[in-house]
Amino acid sequence: MAGLRPQQQPWMEGAVVELPDTWDEYWQGRPRRWRENIRRSQRRLEDLGEVTYVRYRPAGIAHGDADPRWDLFDACVEIARRSWQSDVTNGNTLCSPEVIEFLRDAHEAAVRVGTLDLNLLLVDGRPVAFTYNYQTEGRVFGLRKGFDPEFRAGSPGVVLERMMFEDGIRRGDVRYDLGVGALASKRHWISREVRSQRMTHFPRTGVKAQALRLKRWYQDNFGDMDALVAARSA
Repeated sequence: MAGLRPQQQPWMEGAVVELPDTWDEYWQGRPRRWRENIRRSQRRLEDLGEVTYVRYRPAGIAHGDADPRWDLFDACVEIARRSWQSDVTNGNTLCSPEVIEFLRDAHEAAVRVGTLDLNLLLVDGRPVAFTYNYQTEGRVFGLRKGFDPEFRAGSPGVVLERMMFEDGIRRGDVRYDLGVGALASKRHWISREVRSQRMTHFPRTGVKAQALRLKRWYQDNFGDMDALVAARSA
């Protein structure tokens, strides 16, 4: 309707978790050694103090449940600041100054319409890991996650994910999109990988835009061939 003609292009591999009806069915489908590692990690955290899992999924303003709970949001941001995310310079983490105000606005909007899904793990009341998602009709999209490096020995991020998936099955969740990239850290959770698509509009009158369009066209059509030639030359 706006007159834009986007070009569709394969982008990155994403990770998807398809949840069955019961936790036992899903959990027993994970690698045995992986399950044992998570149990050990949880015991390490419990040795440090009382472990508490908090999940905040308000129903929205239409149901009289629209408290933004800024304390929980700020706890996630603080964990991100204590982690490697504070050193990222491209402005795309939960604590990045370039996007924090936008994410706060998005948080408030998600609460109003009932699509927020915020998960926190605490040890003796101290937030040590978070997973910040959006959700609708049993489908959850993972936006950001992180953990406090001081508790690295107990793998709090992984322990939190286990609790999140178990609780999600109880709630009737059916699908978790864990996003693109970092597949190695997600491989034991996921059911399958999917290829995401990028949609881009290139103004016909923009010289730089057209140069970028040609570059992407070349990559789509000859990128694999160039990689093969380089591999054979090596």
